[in-house]
Amino acid sequence: DPCPLCDEAKELLQPFKHRFVLQLVDISLPENRLWFD
Repeated sequence: DPCPLCDEAKELLQPFKHRFVLQLVDISLPENRLWFD
């Protein structure tokens, strides 16, 4: 299931991408439940 909120956030962050390292996390995976909340 695509995440439109994620797409919007990535678009807004694009001009600042040189300032951070973006790590994408699939919060729907059981091992990543920590990131869901």
